[in-house]
Amino acid sequence: MINITQKELEKVFRKHDRFLKSQENTTLPAYKLILFYTVECGLKCIWMRNNNIKKTNRENDDSIAASQFKHDLNRLINELKLNKRIPKGYTKNKEKIEPHLLHQAWRYGKILVEEEEKKCIEALECVLTQLRNMRH
Repeated sequence: MINITQKELEKVFRKHDRFLKSQENTTLPAYKLILFYTVECGLKCIWMRNNNIKKTNRENDDSIAASQFKHDLNRLINELKLNKRIPKGYTKNKEKIEPHLLHQAWRYGKILVEEEEKKCIEALECVLTQLRNMRH
């Protein structure tokens, strides 16, 4: 991950969030990708603010660098004590897609079982709603 400030993460969270709010077709891969990355930016931004960390590659005596979370949204969710988890996705071949790899599945066109994918999207949207309600 490139080094990003907490303020830059907040700004891009807001920008991506505005895009998501403008979308009518939430089944498009672009919507799903932006949703994943918006949640990631929001979680990291809040985590950095709560831990008084100004840049993603910085750490302090009490906390690791935000970049060390990589794409592990559930780990960030746990750290922030939010009440939702992102579930695994599954392909029709029963291939398991771990939550931190959903962005890759959507980016590369992996087809997930519709009901399972819907659970993933609903969980991400639930976390996004929680993030919107936490002063960004």
